[in-house]
Amino acid sequence: MTAPDPLVCMDLLAAGQAPDCGEPPTAHCSSCKGCPDVCACPPLPAIGTQVMPKPGIRWHDKPMRQEPHTVVATWDYRNEGDPRDHAIVVQPTALVNYAIRTHEPVDTQYGRYLDLDDIELLPDQPRITFTAKENS
Repeated sequence: MTAPDPLVCMDLLAAGQAPDCGEPPTAHCSSCKGCPDVCACPPLPAIGTQVMPKPGIRWHDKPMRQEPHTVVATWDYRNEGDPRDHAIVVQPTALVNYAIRTHEPVDTQYGRYLDLDDIELLPDQPRITFTAKENS
């Protein structure tokens, strides 16, 4: 038996039909609906990457400040069927740099949870290396 062709599955999904590759629907990416291991979604930015929130992005009904933020954690649920496909946790870069200068660990569970569409990468800025706080 040959492995199913992911392109056939993608064509069926594009036509509004159920995937026909033999895998359960929850095994497909919940964002692009691609077959397992053939996700077409862009990769999540690496931890320490500096990003800028797009204008108009709000967090808890308040506009986010247009200042560089640092990715302190990522969660990727794209193949688990979670409606929040992926999350990027960011903190203002100034706070991360303050933690580094004062030798404090950065709490990666604290921050603003954003999606890939909410940010612009700042490729000309260096990646920031920090110590993460151990959470139990």
